[in-house]
Amino acid sequence: MNSRRSWHGSSRKPSLTPRPHRDNGTGKTTVLQAIALCLSFLSHRIRTIDELDWMGWMPGRYWRWGTPQVELVVHFSDEEIDATHEAARRWRDVFRPEKYVEPAHENLVRAGLDGDRYWVVDPDKGFDPPGAPELFLFQGRS
Repeated sequence: MNSRRSWHGSSRKPSLTPRPHRDNGTGKTTVLQAIALCLSFLSHRIRTIDELDWMGWMPGRYWRWGTPQVELVVHFSDEEIDATHEAARRWRDVFRPEKYVEPAHENLVRAGLDGDRYWVVDPDKGFDPPGAPELFLFQGRS
């Protein structure tokens, strides 16, 4: 018997990537919920874990195995960055805030959740608390 064959006779190497149409119980929905939860916090669509609007979401289970850690690398196109800058300029011109932080010009932004606290990373400075220019790339998205 060929040692590369799996128990069902296939010579393909096993994949760790869940297939969307099968493999029940592999965590496909959990991964998508983690992404949605993180992006919802970053875009200020939610303020608490309980507010995530996803059929079947059980916020009480979020803490079941300790403090969840979610890390994403988000790619923004040049067009998205330009549109975000234009929207921020218009907002600044209308509301004239005392302190104005211009959105970042980064195409790739690392962001994540540490339990129920979200964070962003500036590639040049390292960790920054919410309010960093990179965070403003997520604002106003639905």
